[in-house]
Amino acid sequence: MTLIEIMVVVAILGLMAAAVSVSVLTQYGNAQQKTVSMDFKTLESQLDLYIVQKGGLPSQTDGLNLLVKSGISRELPTDPWGHPYQYKVNGGEVTLTSYGSDGEPEEVTALPTSPGRSACASTSVAAPGRECRSVRALGAPPEVSVR
Repeated sequence: MTLIEIMVVVAILGLMAAAVSVSVLTQYGNAQQKTVSMDFKTLESQLDLYIVQKGGLPSQTDGLNLLVKSGISRELPTDPWGHPYQYKVNGGEVTLTSYGSDGEPEEVTALPTSPGRSACASTSVAAPGRECRSVRALGAPPEVSVR
């Protein structure tokens, strides 16, 4: 084999490795968004159970920690980037928020979603720093947006 043949083989292997890594990284981003969506559904179910047991939502100051204290949850999940989920309650509307990879809050832009389907789960490539947010009024299907 000549040096040129070896260089061509190495270049081809490099191109193949690059193509595989792009595919893997895309799937990793999708998995992170799906994890957030599943965590939101779990937390919403736990909040529903809390409402049934206690007659109302945890206060803003108690937050999601009350789910652990009341025995409904063993521990609070963190988002795939290691940040705690944010909990806000306004009347009967609960907002669960993940700040994404950068951990910085920003303006939220609502995306159209069909009932029962998360925009986070349907986002094909998650850009760094995107936020997934789930807003739910009692008795209403969740509405999720990504920023």
